[in-house]
Amino acid sequence: MYKKLILLLVTLVLTAQLTGCGNKKDQESTDVESAVDNSTADSDNDQIDVNELPALPGTEDDEPTVYEPADLSCALPKGFKALSGEEGIYVYKTYPKDISTISYVISESDEDITQMTKDEYKKMMEEDFLDAYGDEVDVKIHSYDKVRVDKRNGIRIKLEYDFKGVTYEQLNYMIFNGDESHIMSFTQEADAGWMDDFEKSGESLHFVAR
Repeated sequence: MYKKLILLLVTLVLTAQLTGCGNKKDQESTDVESAVDNSTADSDNDQIDVNELPALPGTEDDEPTVYEPADLSCALPKGFKALSGEEGIYVYKTYPKDISTISYVISESDEDITQMTKDEYKKMMEEDFLDAYGDEVDVKIHSYDKVRVDKRNGIRIKLEYDFKGVTYEQLNYMIFNGDESHIMSFTQEADAGWMDDFEKSGESLHFVAR
C-alpha cells in the first residue's frame, strides 16, 4: 500500500511540474483560501487571517485518537487555484511560468501510513522515481516529524531532490484517518520563495466532516 500511495503522489505532483518552467513568484502579500472549497479563490472580500486559523498541534500521548469520515483542508496561499483537468492539484495563477504546486491525495486503506519510517519513505520515493521515469533520484529528507491533526496521527516531512536537472523542495503531510490516508504535498523549485507560505498553509490543516 505504501509504495502505491507514494507513487501516486510522485506522479500527481510531477504531472503539473513537468509541463511548466520558471521558479519565481510575483511579489505580493499572502492571504489564504480553502483547499477544499475554493469558490472564493480570487475574491478580495473573503480573506482569512492565518493567525486566526487553528494551529497544527504536536503529538499528545494522552489525547484520544479519532477516526471519522472527513476531508483534509488547509488555507492556500493567495493566488493558488485548482488546475483544470487535474483533480487535487492547485497551482499559482501564473502557472506554468511558476510551477509550484499543492496536491491532495486520499488513498483508501486501513494500513497506518504514519508507521512508515524515514528510511522506508526515502527508499520508496527513490524506487518510484526509477520505476515511473527511469531516473535515479537521491531524495534528501531534512525533517521527519510526528504531528497530530484534529486528533489524528500524521507525519510532517521536509525534503528535496534533483529531477531532470531541477532541484525541488517539498513539504508533505501524511495523515491517517482510520480507513484512509490523506496526503497534502507542497512543492516548489529550490528558492522559488513559497516555502514560508507553504508552512503557514501546513499549520492551518484541519479536517472537515463529510
